[in-house]
Amino acid sequence: FNFENITTPWVYLTSLGNAWLDAYNKTVDFIKETKSSLAFNPGTLQIESGKNSIENVLSVTDLLFVNKEEGEKLLGYPQGQKSIEEIITNLQKFGPKIVVITDGRNGSFAIDEEGKILREEILETTVVEKTGAGDAYSSGFLGAILHKKSTREAMSWGNKNSASVIEKVGATSGLLYKTDFIN
Repeated sequence: FNFENITTPWVYLTSLGNAWLDAYNKTVDFIKETKSSLAFNPGTLQIESGKNSIENVLSVTDLLFVNKEEGEKLLGYPQGQKSIEEIITNLQKFGPKIVVITDGRNGSFAIDEEGKILREEILETTVVEKTGAGDAYSSGFLGAILHKKSTREAMSWGNKNSASVIEKVGATSGLLYKTDFIN
């Protein structure tokens, strides 16, 4: 795992299996050296290991994606005891410029760089399978950011992409294209 000969404005970091710590440290070094932006979606191993093990990543993160339960675990909160506002605000204190929390039927929430908390309702749709919903949301959101859209618009793109994926079987069957977002 290395970044040799790679130049990119963005890095998307997610779960990498058991050898994740070395890869995460190399990613942090790359971000610091190149000033690339980082979108981070920690996996189960990273969530279970606690925020202290990923604080270095959080400190250089531009965009953090977690679901509500993952946010609670990262902060050491008992499940269901804290408000979304408290979770999202406290996650941002570790460094991410924008934090996005998905919360199933309750929709999604984001806190922007100015500390404004936004909420996006879910799109009503026929759910066939939920596999890939979170990843679809994240990719739609990041796609909007790459196209210089606002956090509010990015939430809408994430929502639309996620809704499309859960209407189909499999994690990728319903993924949308740029033309599906830009009229």
